[in-house]
Amino acid sequence: MTQQALEDQFDALGGPERGPGRPKVYRAADGKRVPSVTTITSRFKESIGLLNWANRVGREEGQTMREARQGATDVGSLVHRLVEARIHGQRAEKVPAEFRDRVLSAFSAWEQWMTNSRFEIVATEQPIVSEEWRYGGTLDCVLRDSQGRLALGDWKSSNAVYADYLLQLAAYGALWNETQDEKLTGGFHLVRFSKEHGDMEHRFYPALDEPLQMFLLLRQAYALDGIVKKRAK
Repeated sequence: MTQQALEDQFDALGGPERGPGRPKVYRAADGKRVPSVTTITSRFKESIGLLNWANRVGREEGQTMREARQGATDVGSLVHRLVEARIHGQRAEKVPAEFRDRVLSAFSAWEQWMTNSRFEIVATEQPIVSEEWRYGGTLDCVLRDSQGRLALGDWKSSNAVYADYLLQLAAYGALWNETQDEKLTGGFHLVRFSKEHGDMEHRFYPALDEPLQMFLLLRQAYALDGIVKKRAK
């Protein structure tokens, strides 16, 4: 498929109204800053996670390390951006020839999965803040399945599925359920695009009770961590 053929596929496609996307800072109703889901989960990773956390929290302007990585060119990132363009009714960006076959393989697999599943996209790029637990997050996609149930969709570009992805999904689901009248009853769909190959992996989780419990414990630990650090100074 040529680049022009790819762009032509996108011309006639619309999408749901797009949310404002990920804010630089999440704030609760009282105006106070609250941490994001990924800030909390990254804080309690091993050494590389600590570096990412310090980078994220310590810099309020400019690119974080994570944002810089997202801008890097790899197959998974390119597919992720094509998926977002498709959902939002935007034109496809130019895919470098060296990546095109692998990118289109994974992207076509995602399109086929969406078609076969008969999903309707309800919301996308929605930032939400929990007033109860005081954290924020931006949901990739809320889907309505063929049975009329709402489900959460999340797209990842990585070479594996990691445990913290489940914590993120559970935390995003809790954000939606706290703030919306219609709750998520259709489970969680995690879609991973390989960074190197034209692979797409889909995993479905009917419920994520234990990951949510773990995330909320980490949220409490995150708050206590700040208190302990102040006492240690």
